[in-house]
Amino acid sequence: SEDHTTVAEMQPQTSICADGDEAAPEGSSATQEAAEEAAAEPELEADADSSPVSLKVIFNKRKIDLTLPVSAKVISLKRQLQELTGVPVDMQKLMFRGLCHDDRRLSELGVGDGAKLMLVGSTPDSLASVRRQDAAGEAADARSKANNPGNSDGAGAVRLSQRDLHRRVLDKYGRPDDLTPGILNANLPLPPAPLSGMYNRQGAKVRLTFKLEIDQLWIGTKERTNKIPMSSIKRIVSEPIEGQEAHHIVGLQLGTTEQSMYWLYWVPCQYVRAIQTTIGT
Repeated sequence: SEDHTTVAEMQPQTSICADGDEAAPEGSSATQEAAEEAAAEPELEADADSSPVSLKVIFNKRKIDLTLPVSAKVISLKRQLQELTGVPVDMQKLMFRGLCHDDRRLSELGVGDGAKLMLVGSTPDSLASVRRQDAAGEAADARSKANNPGNSDGAGAVRLSQRDLHRRVLDKYGRPDDLTPGILNANLPLPPAPLSGMYNRQGAKVRLTFKLEIDQLWIGTKERTNKIPMSSIKRIVSEPIEGQEAHHIVGLQLGTTEQSMYWLYWVPCQYVRAIQTTIGT
């Protein structure tokens, strides 16, 4: 009888449900699965923020409308932009309150419905075109020097830094004390901070701020800041300073005539291409 009692106590306990069926024994696999499913439901709900947001991406004066889940990562947005613009993902610089890193989600960046982002980058075709133009320009300079040996006064033969206008400025003000180092044979994207270490014809220190989200170039001095729509800049002229080839003289044509050129001195050569690409001239 003691053995019988012991065996009975060892039997799994069951209970009768209201409809007469037996409930699953405690500790059974069915009970564990039900508990796991119940515990997993809140996690699924918490991770399911995929509400769509409408975005406007500005690229080279072109506006691109896109809709993505707010949980999407920046790299996903870049892949779509590659299809629409032809700019490879690894050559894209996407801006929204600063540089957008590939592994960040739109929600983490604070991107909401109707947000405006700015894309900076060059297609392989445009880069090849610029290289061809540079090569053609160098060839033209070589032919001019060959045809006019020793003649630096001929039209088109005088370099910017040797023209009286710019020679006087360079001689009078010299190198800026806060000069940004130049890097030869390099093309870098614009830095996130304003570009400084330059001066204008009056010798006033100048900083360039590219407000990509509103398509403006801010030219700031100690006295004032001119807010220039990038679409109004007609032309950009650039040449290395003779003997200081890591820095350029850059002219921005802000109006319809040559008299509207705004001259900048000691522009680091590694940013000249990015300035031209960003402004879109």
